[in-house]
Amino acid sequence: MADNSLTDPKDMFSIAYLQMLTAHIKHSFVDCSGTSKDKKGVDCEVFKTECLEVYFQAKCTSISSKSMIEEDENYIYYNFDIKKYKAHYKKYLALIILPADAEFEQWLETNFLFEIKDPNKSGLLLKARAFYLPINGSYDLGKPPNSNRSNNLVKIPKTNILNQNSLLKMVELVENPEQTL
Repeated sequence: MADNSLTDPKDMFSIAYLQMLTAHIKHSFVDCSGTSKDKKGVDCEVFKTECLEVYFQAKCTSISSKSMIEEDENYIYYNFDIKKYKAHYKKYLALIILPADAEFEQWLETNFLFEIKDPNKSGLLLKARAFYLPINGSYDLGKPPNSNRSNNLVKIPKTNILNQNSLLKMVELVENPEQTL
């Protein structure tokens, strides 16, 4: 039996984020952490049917982390050796960006107080931004302007926002490959 246990809070957060989006679009989710698929660069799968699945390599970093090198107005530069992941038209890097590590307890806020009668004023707030990058062989390697950083930086457009709408489009893209995200 596979060990699907995660111990790093950031790893758990990235899988939970994708799982919540999947629940929102009413699709199925498989956590592949610790399985043979994980060893092949797939942390989780989102699928509508068995033939319509999308694979994710889920990463989570914080603003203060050295793995998230820099961001500018249009891009996030992330230290990720994308070349070691087999390109596939249904595979994506999911990058979840949290507030600074020092603010760990502020990543998530809950407000489920019993005295709040209005359900619109109670809830769960995730303080994160999420982006995706296709791992399909046409990724853009790059480095921030004025940087002497390494060669493992991927350039993720800030327009690649990972939310329930983009996730649904990714699954639809598998169904109709001639479409674009």
